[in-house]
Amino acid sequence: MKIWMINHYAGSPAQAWSTRHVSLAAELVRRGHRVTLFASNFNHSLRTCRAADSDEHVHWEQVEGVDIGWLATPKYSGNSLGRFWNMLVFAFRVLQVPKHCHRRPDVIYGSTPSLFAALAGLILAQRLGVAFVLEIRDIWPQTLIDMGMSRFHPFVVLSAAIERHLYRHADAIVTLMPDAAPHLVALGTARERVHWIPNGVNFGLVPPVAPPQQKDILEVIYAGAYGGGNNPEIILDAAAKLRQRGGPALSFRLVGNGLGKASLVAKKAALGLANVSVEPPVPKSQVYALLSQADIAIVPFMRLAVHRYGVSSNKLFDYMAVAKPIVLAGLSSKHYVEDAGCGIECSPDEPDALADALSALAGMSPQERWEMGLRGRRYAEQNHDFARLALKLEVILARAHHDHLTTAPGGEKSNLMKANTVPQVRIDRIAQDRSALDDV
Repeated sequence: MKIWMINHYAGSPAQAWSTRHVSLAAELVRRGHRVTLFASNFNHSLRTCRAADSDEHVHWEQVEGVDIGWLATPKYSGNSLGRFWNMLVFAFRVLQVPKHCHRRPDVIYGSTPSLFAALAGLILAQRLGVAFVLEIRDIWPQTLIDMGMSRFHPFVVLSAAIERHLYRHADAIVTLMPDAAPHLVALGTARERVHWIPNGVNFGLVPPVAPPQQKDILEVIYAGAYGGGNNPEIILDAAAKLRQRGGPALSFRLVGNGLGKASLVAKKAALGLANVSVEPPVPKSQVYALLSQADIAIVPFMRLAVHRYGVSSNKLFDYMAVAKPIVLAGLSSKHYVEDAGCGIECSPDEPDALADALSALAGMSPQERWEMGLRGRRYAEQNHDFARLALKLEVILARAHHDHLTTAPGGEKSNLMKANTVPQVRIDRIAQDRSALDDV
């Protein structure tokens, strides 16, 4: 198949940003498909442009066999009108993609959280007469409402209308949240069109894991965004609680970027936490070496009602991949850490509970923490390897392409079927490959 992926905020392993789509696309390429990914040339996290020539409407790069078209979009800072304009410009660039890429796709895979980008993908698919598969990375605008934005805000009202339109017209929907189906069905989609593919790990980037060494001071790490649904400030509160209690001896590294960085740095200074460092993000290709240095890893979430649909955190599976014991401070419908037996889960807004969890892990022997980390590593290998997840995606894309063609009207159906359809035997073979992996 010829597949176009559209994700406003996609990145490559050389950048400190999400690499989900490059990883999935690379696996699809290895399985014989041709994948082109379109993303913004402006990095939302670092506030820098990827392409040197900002006058280009599209800058081409190839990564792991995946053709990436970085679409030119304006710079902005903060969650401002500039970001809204950036979203609109990216959507407009997506609609112009056929001018720059003359290979007609068989299916378009459009991803949120930018609903405008996904909508542009749907419009483009309808223009070209091809299947459209929607990926829901975050439930907008509900997440914005849970974080304090009024449901009557014009942006929220517009986003809700786009959300309903996408759910009703996508040939299939992939969600990263394990329990999002009821929400999607309530807004107009059919249950059988909803599929769960969580975040994962490109194990080709992960160095060999090794048992931890005995240390006088254990290193605790958080690597992720400062803001959004994350709550790294609770780590500072827990560090202050531990200091008041007189132990254990821990150092904290917070590695990342985001709108909450300034307040994080100010709070660290106000609390006088000399054992906490706030550091800039590192490229995905380097993050696993960084994580391997730590002894304990933290995933702190805000308490949000939208988490009743589940979460799928990149950092969580990255921590598992390097066999680190994990403290997950958050509430979710799915308990990854408990299911894997690789750490402790606690409340998202109780510093004392986080401090207790850290003390419990610090009080274990290195061997106990190593065995806990290995359980997480095995869980990630079995459930979150992008090689496995790409097989599931391949089935969904092939079925959407096939079903779209077989339901095309009149004479168009027969012509398209003769020229482009994925044979049923091909779909069955893909499904068999996926089933074989699921049984491992």
